[in-house]
Amino acid sequence: MHQPPEAVARHRDPLREDRDHLPGRTPHRRHLPVVRPLIQTKPPSAAVTALREHGSLQAYAALHRRVPGLGPFFTKFLYFTGIAIPPARGPRPLILDRVLSGRLQWMAAAVGRESGHDPDGSVAAWVWSDGNWSPHRYQVYLSFIHAAVDQLAAGDNWPSGAAPDLLECALFTTGCETSG
Repeated sequence: MHQPPEAVARHRDPLREDRDHLPGRTPHRRHLPVVRPLIQTKPPSAAVTALREHGSLQAYAALHRRVPGLGPFFTKFLYFTGIAIPPARGPRPLILDRVLSGRLQWMAAAVGRESGHDPDGSVAAWVWSDGNWSPHRYQVYLSFIHAAVDQLAAGDNWPSGAAPDLLECALFTTGCETSG
């Protein structure tokens, strides 16, 4: 059987660590090789067990700061795991990444300015910082999204019975409008 040259074979595996030299590799995509070590470590199985036996917050805590270099990717892992394995109690995990925290920071700053409670947006910037969200902050996020979905469903502009991940998706895909 004909074997491709080693260089070609190397490019066929998207998780290989030696692909960083390829053109078009962004700093974010360079972290893809982290996926393989994640799959081969104990934190993911501990998170799945925590989700199944306790809930989303405990699953988040099981992965928080446990896999170096992983960053907010693990909320995506939890989200899809939560679809396959419902949490024992509480809400299903949702994705929280830099895009979503940026949207929430923008919204919180706008509300803070309008209400006068956060005129310069410093509280919003602190609450919805760019990353390294504690398990408590993740719980705040889950509570906020679920409460917002309930409030939206009470009106006429949101589908009743829509899952919270619909709002998460809307926040992710919608740009922030600026006034002025």
